Amino acid sequence: MENNNPSAAPEAKTKSRFSINKAELLKQIFSFRGLIIIFMIISLVNVGYYILFPSRGEFHADSTDTLMWAQATYDSGSILNEEFEYACLLPFGGQWIMVPLIALFGVSMTTQVLGMFIFFLIFIISLFAMLRTMKISLNWSLFTISVVPVMLSCSKKLREIFWGHIIYYSLGMLYAFVGLALIFKVINIIENSKPDPARKKKFIIFSAILLAWCILAGANQLEILTLFLLPAIGALIAERFFCFKKYSSKKELAANIILIGTVIIGTGIGYLWGNVIAGDITAPYASGASNLTSTDDWWEHLSRFFPHLAYLLGMENPSGLALSSAEGINAVLRIMISVVLIVVPIITTILYPKIKSRHIRIFILFHWVMTALVMIGYICGGLSSANWRLSPIVCTSVIMVLILAQWIYTQCSNKKRLCVLTLIPVLVISALTVNDIRKMPADYNQHNGLYAVADYLENNNLTYGYATFWNANSLTVISDSKSKVRSIRVSDEGEYSINYYQSQRSWFDDQPNQENYFLLLNGNEYENIKNNNNLVLQIPHTEANVEGYTILVFNENIIHAQQWN
Repeated sequence: MENNNPSAAPEAKTKSRFSINKAELLKQIFSFRGLIIIFMIISLVNVGYYILFPSRGEFHADSTDTLMWAQATYDSGSILNEEFEYACLLPFGGQWIMVPLIALFGVSMTTQVLGMFIFFLIFIISLFAMLRTMKISLNWSLFTISVVPVMLSCSKKLREIFWGHIIYYSLGMLYAFVGLALIFKVINIIENSKPDPARKKKFIIFSAILLAWCILAGANQLEILTLFLLPAIGALIAERFFCFKKYSSKKELAANIILIGTVIIGTGIGYLWGNVIAGDITAPYASGASNLTSTDDWWEHLSRFFPHLAYLLGMENPSGLALSSAEGINAVLRIMISVVLIVVPIITTILYPKIKSRHIRIFILFHWVMTALVMIGYICGGLSSANWRLSPIVCTSVIMVLILAQWIYTQCSNKKRLCVLTLIPVLVISALTVNDIRKMPADYNQHNGLYAVADYLENNNLTYGYATFWNANSLTVISDSKSKVRSIRVSDEGEYSINYYQSQRSWFDDQPNQENYFLLLNGNEYENIKNNNNLVLQIPHTEANVEGYTILVFNENIIHAQQWN
């Protein structure tokens, strides 16, 4: 039968067009890039959620580092505060993210989580910039920035190191990402075969930016030299040494010499400038970790490497676990990813002669120079006392795994299954990590412990007092500075002294308009002073017990008592 409805045909065309668009949309969503974008959103939102919310429940004294340094800068108006005793000297570190936030929100948990979230965004953008200047495809760059932050969140300790505070491990990686991105950009300008009248201008501009970045990095002294500058210099020189390709012109040779010279000169100027900035200020903690140890201890240090790596990647104590249990399977998976992060960089290095990309070759060499420097400190120095000192190696090793996978995928079309096999361990651990964070409530671990103590202090108008290091600065931040708590030492003999570590000297003076001061002690500390009849207990005071802590409240600044000196 003939259709006499004139609007039927246009309506059918519209419906058909809609169906095509819908089909095309689904095709785009489930394309390789679409799936990567979905994975990226899930990963980055997951880690961002952790930083903004559950990280508050894993917050402790070491997490206060960056915020305390920012307060020292904010109070003094100078790069470093002469009245503050620093754990390490990072004149151009993450505290500069926190300083403007302190002006807005004070020394508070809001400042802490917003500052770390901003650092997280800068970290991801810097990694992406490095990958793109390495000429890694957009798809693989997006995939890499999806995997790396999740892998750096696969254990409580890694989350603390990278998203809990901005210490030299995470800061070193940030400086490396930006620095390598600038190095690769300059190389791209040098090796650009297309006619470009602005090439010389671009070369000068980006070389100048690179010089400035190296100066800032060098001013942060030994730790950033170890994690970025020396590996970058070593990688640039070694890559040219192992490259037998002749330069196309004397200008190209000169440009490469200038590139290497820029990094070296920037490093030297920055290091000298850092010494000037520091002046007489010292950092005993960082200095102590870099000291050499007896040769008798070196083999023992080396023997800790693999267990430390596995623990850092989320393995719990495996003693007595059945392999068939959930905990046993989890331990095996963590051991497997540890092996992968050791073996894959070695395989990538074996493939070095076949890799044509100068950028990838430089990154491979960068990884190994940095690893060698860290391992020298780990084996011959005091770095082996803690597993988190391997965290930079974990970071670059994860990137090496992803670089190898993308190289196999793009250069070995008949061996793409190897690419999948390379990625499986990383993807499994990433999936487990995403799920672990997903299960953390927004108020994770915020209903007891120091959070309950902070509530008690606020409710009882206790605004200034003292506690040992592991409670002092933490309570200050957790209470949003409504209760300022300063650090003291308590010995096993019940003797006390001021602890200036991560503190400012003026914090122990009598505070203006302060009517009372409190002393917070855990069970052991209280028993020690009680059993040793410490004079502080003879000062009139009231006592309260909260969450296993004893709070003594005085009408005077107890720092002036006889035992406190």
